[in-house]
Amino acid sequence: MNTYRYYAFIDLLGYKDLINQDIASGEHKLKEKLTNTFNLLNDVNEADISLKSISDSIFVSLNNDALGFEYFVNVLRKLQISFLNNGLLLRGGVTFDAHFENGKVTYSPALVNAYQLESQRAFFPRILIHEAVIEKLRNEGNLESAVSQKLIVSHAGSYQIHFLTPENWNLCYDLLRSLAKEQIHLIKRDPRIYAKHWYLYDYLRAFKPQGAHRIVKYLPSWEK
Repeated sequence: MNTYRYYAFIDLLGYKDLINQDIASGEHKLKEKLTNTFNLLNDVNEADISLKSISDSIFVSLNNDALGFEYFVNVLRKLQISFLNNGLLLRGGVTFDAHFENGKVTYSPALVNAYQLESQRAFFPRILIHEAVIEKLRNEGNLESAVSQKLIVSHAGSYQIHFLTPENWNLCYDLLRSLAKEQIHLIKRDPRIYAKHWYLYDYLRAFKPQGAHRIVKYLPSWEK
């Protein structure tokens, strides 16, 4: 029997380049970063949340329906911050649909829908939320609450996980600024990478809390 559940498919951005860098240097920096990242999630109860990583793909499902959407969102926010702490960016999609898995067989419209959302629409380093989830929240009378609690936020008509908070904004600003400086040669060379960093810069500006660091422009722009 298929069980409907919240499900997220998440992609680690730049995985191939990071692997190639490790091969060229003979080091295992990416392996260490991934290990450190998932070690920060050791307090997530595996009976409640299924969290599996294969290559550059991460699969997350909520197994305990009683915990609900808010719990699932907070796990995904923690995942984003944990990766960012290790200089890694994520992109993904969240849906609510049928999912069956018994160890050998996986039959999952939820996975298909989450993957399509990540690969076709997310583009930026963000975790988009499928319309099925928004409709479920609306029908349950929980959409306004999710927005007012700033669990989710709408950008250009699409809802996404909102991982910035007044408490973590300074940390995220420092991490994203450092990452942009580290990748400046890629940013200048590849407009797709530039666009992803510009999106994050604009995200920081949009939700800067009172009393936070002054924003210093750290991406290349017009030269006059």
